[in-house]
Amino acid sequence: RHLQRVGLKVVVLEARSRVGGRVHTDATSLSVPVDLGASIITGVEAAPKLVTATGQGVPADPSATVCKQLGLDILHLKSDMPLYDAIEGGRVDAEVDRRVE
Repeated sequence: RHLQRVGLKVVVLEARSRVGGRVHTDATSLSVPVDLGASIITGVEAAPKLVTATGQGVPADPSATVCKQLGLDILHLKSDMPLYDAIEGGRVDAEVDRRVE
């Protein structure tokens, strides 16, 4: 839709009988629905000054590179995004959230 909004012609091809590609909610295997595949597609912009454990800067991933080439905006997510327990519905313990982050 975003590509169409900027004037590009888009054709979506599906290999399966359902729309969504790898994204699928399995509602039968467990006692709760489980999202399979991508839940959110994120891109990492290049950050050459940010040093990683390997001592190198952070390279852009392919989705960020494609967005830049097409002139598409990347929505910057804030780091203050608490984790929630999918079964109980409440926020997870702050220490667990910190470790996952």
